[in-house]
Formats: sequence, structure tokens, C-alpha cells
Amino acid sequence: MSKISRRLVRAPILSQIARLLVSLQNFITRFLVTGEVSARMDTDNYVRLGTEYGGWWIARSDLAQMDRGKVLISAGIGFDVSFDLKLADEDFELVCIDPLTESIDFARTALSSVKTVEFYNVGLADSSGKRTFYPPRNESHDSWSLIDIQNGDISNLQEFETIGLSELLFNIKKSNKFIYLKMDIEGAEKEVLESLIKKNIEVDFLGVEMDYISLIPFFAISTRIREVIYTRALLKRMGRQGYHFIGNDGFNFFWNRT
Repeated sequence: MSKISRRLVRAPILSQIARLLVSLQNFITRFLVTGEVSARMDTDNYVRLGTEYGGWWIARSDLAQMDRGKVLISAGIGFDVSFDLKLADEDFELVCIDPLTESIDFARTALSSVKTVEFYNVGLADSSGKRTFYPPRNESHDSWSLIDIQNGDISNLQEFETIGLSELLFNIKKSNKFIYLKMDIEGAEKEVLESLIKKNIEVDFLGVEMDYISLIPFFAISTRIREVIYTRALLKRMGRQGYHFIGNDGFNFFWNRT
């Protein structure tokens, strides 16, 4: 067998080993954060709606309740609105947020049949204003971030408008309604969760893709340890604010407010 042939055979094996190592590292990270081997969602009381890529969990009781109006704040709408459509079918009002105009344009078209929907072409952050965003490593992706989480090309920085969570809730005037806040905001969730705690902001259900720990480079061990310690403390602080950690689906973490 030639050297080229041996390299071609070896490449898929090395790729598979790399994926296994990343999966193991992610498992260990989640275990160290939650303190549980498995913090999976309780399927008796919670249901996952949407596509395999874009699906999220919600309490069955919250999905069915009719005592209050219901609002889904979907921050980082991206290009998958399958969960949003499912909740719209259950009489949720939708609030869609994304700094990318292309994502908002996509959502306007995909959600054109929804009766009550608002669009904010901004990023969600701890405060309102204009902020610098870092590009994704893969130029074909739409995952711009407030923190340099992907080690992208920093010569390609862009500025986007942001809105603070407290200002957003004030603007949409949903204080008497059930509010589900869903965040897939590429690392900015860290400062938004800090804002939620420090300003004592109340939402009824919270789903967050914890990108600031999931996207840490493989060999950035000290960074990973630091963020694991921080996140363990964050969960405790959120608990003291009444946010009960329910479980996780990969790096999507979920809380309800008790």
C-alpha cells in the first residue's frame, strides 16, 4: 500500500477518534457542571418540539395552560423556526430576535401565518446599544458572537445593535403573561444570565444553549476548568433567585421559576 493510500485509510479513523474525544470531553464538562451523570429531561412532564436540530423542551402543563396568555421570546432565531411554529399552534405569541437581517427576513417569511409575532433585528445582551460582534470560524455559518468564542477571523468584526433583556421585557409589556425565554445567542447568554440574576428579572421558563462552555477549544483546558467552576456557581445563584434547574439536552439547559 502506498503512503497516499495509507493516509486515506488513516484519515477517517483519526477523524472518528477526534469526534469520540470531543464527545467524551463534552460529557465530562456537563457532568462537572450539573453534578449528575445524566440530567436528562423528564419525558413524563416535559416534551420536546421541533426538528432534531432546532427542537427545544417545554413543560406539558405550561403548553396546555389557558389561565394566562403565553409568550415565547426566541433570541437567536437563526434559520430554524420549527419550535416557534409549534408553540404558535398552542396560542403562544412570538417575539423573534436576531442581529442578522437575513435571519429576521427568513423568520418573517417562515412565520407569516402566525397571528401574533414581533421581530427585533438586534442581538440580546445585558444592555442596549451598539456592540462589536465576532465572526464564526466557518464563514458559511450565521453564528456571530459577542465574545470571541470560535477563534474566527478578527479582521472581520462587525457592529450590531443590541437590546438589554430588561428593556425588551418592558417594551413588549408581557408582565401578566407566561413567558418562555429561549436563547441560542452564541456565548452572549453568559452576560444575559448575569443580568437576569443581578436585576432580579423574572421569566417563567428558560431554555439556554450554553455556547460559552460548549464551544471552548479542545485544548483550552484552563479556560474549560474556569468556566465549569463559574457555571456551577451560576446554577446555584440562579437557584437562589427561584430558577429551578430541570435538566439538559446536550448543552441546552432548562429552568423553570418556582
